[in-house]
Amino acid sequence: MEDLLSAIKEAQRIRDLNDGAFADFLDVHYSLWSKIKNGQVKMSHKFLVAVAVKIPGLQLSVMNFMIKEQIKSMEKEGNPIEES
Repeated sequence: MEDLLSAIKEAQRIRDLNDGAFADFLDVHYSLWSKIKNGQVKMSHKFLVAVAVKIPGLQLSVMNFMIKEQIKSMEKEGNPIEES
């Protein structure tokens, strides 16, 4: 998660946006972005989709993150994906 979060923070820095303006840019609530940025909550599916839509350069990173999270979840539930 840290790599993707770092990339999102870098996208914010490049755009020279404060937290409120960046949250507006992503169409998410300021408090959600603040909590994600500070590690208080995990990135939700909705947030990740917003990042992928608004920052096309991060689409592959978002997709990879979502796949890894899904695999972890499946393994935790006892349903690992078997490689072929």
